[in-house]
Amino acid sequence: MTMPQEERRLSPRAKIVVRVECKTTRKFVPGNLENIGEHGMLVAAPENFTLDEEVAIRFMLPAQSGGKVVEASARVQRSAEGRGMAFQFLKLPEKSRLAIAEFVAAQAPKNPA
Repeated sequence: MTMPQEERRLSPRAKIVVRVECKTTRKFVPGNLENIGEHGMLVAAPENFTLDEEVAIRFMLPAQSGGKVVEASARVQRSAEGRGMAFQFLKLPEKSRLAIAEFVAAQAPKNPA
């Protein structure tokens, strides 16, 4: 799933393929995390939350990144029905932000010396 508007991103993103749980008090939507950065993420999911809705999210970074569990709240920034949603993090613990930043940095192409 590709959603335009990368120029709005506040930080670099990295591709990632892990399961993610997205939920509110009334709805649970499992999905697949497709890319992530310190300020947001893109999730492929069969159903969507409404635009601007606040959602609790939970996922685990890949094992090579320490397998850290990330729990945060996020706002639905963009939505494509039946394809997925782009989220902006609202409440992300500092240790989770740092773990995401380290993951993104490790995925960046290396410049040969």
